[in-house]
Amino acid sequence: MSGRQEKVATAIRKEVAMLILNEMRDPRLAMVTVTTATVSRDLTQAKIFVSVMGDAAELDAAVEALRSEEHTSELQSLRHL
Repeated sequence: MSGRQEKVATAIRKEVAMLILNEMRDPRLAMVTVTTATVSRDLTQAKIFVSVMGDAAELDAAVEALRSEEHTSELQSLRHL
């Protein structure tokens, strides 16, 4: 990754982590940690990687909660990065 890609990925990782911690009030996200983010060369797409402490059921619940939040205005506001 280029230096710019790394900076954008780091900013996205931090912002998503703060959104999960402060804005998304879903209790299924209590044990979710944002581990890393990657961005495409043209900076139009990002992949966010998370870790979930718990068993398979808690993992499934956390993934479901994240998917239900993926189109919220808070995550859509990350386009400014």
